[in-house]
Order: sequence, then C-alpha cells, then structure tokens
Amino acid sequence: RKDLFVDRSPLFNADKIHTPLLFLHGDSDTNVPFGESIQMYTALKRLGRETAFVAVRGANHQITEFNKRKQWQETIFAWFAKYLQDDPSWWEAMYPKKSL
Repeated sequence: RKDLFVDRSPLFNADKIHTPLLFLHGDSDTNVPFGESIQMYTALKRLGRETAFVAVRGANHQITEFNKRKQWQETIFAWFAKYLQDDPSWWEAMYPKKSL
C-alpha cells in the first residue's frame, strides 16, 4: 500500500526538510534501527541540506552511562548553539571537519 509505506515515509519526504537536522544515535539501539538514521542522513546530504550524524558507541536507546549521557547532551547543546545562536565554535570543537 503505497499510501501507507511510501507517501507517509520520512525518507520519501526528505525533500520537504529544510531545517538543520541532527541525527544522534546509539549504535547498539534496539528500538530504532541504526540503518534508518543513516538512510535519512544520506538522503538529506544528497539533497544538500544541513545535517550531521553522530553515533554514540555502545549506546542503546536509553543512554544510562554517565559519560555517554554527557556526550549526548553536549552534542545537542552544541548543535543548538550553532543553529539557534549562530555560534558554531562549540560544535566545531567537538566535531572538527575532516578532510577525506
């Protein structure tokens, strides 16, 4: 049923997203498949949208380990500072650009 699986799919509606979008995902998440976040991130990158993908190693859907929880929160705050306060310094300190 195309009306249920394609028309309502976030992936097939990625072209409608214009807000900078952060994907923050535990790589051991048992609730939300890791690959689905990668697919959406890739779709947005291919569309030239502002997006980032951060994987928290060994983290499940619930982040309970203190250091990983701290990383999670700081990542969110740095992303907001970049896009809501026009200050990318925190984000760039945490996630410097890499040359391939």
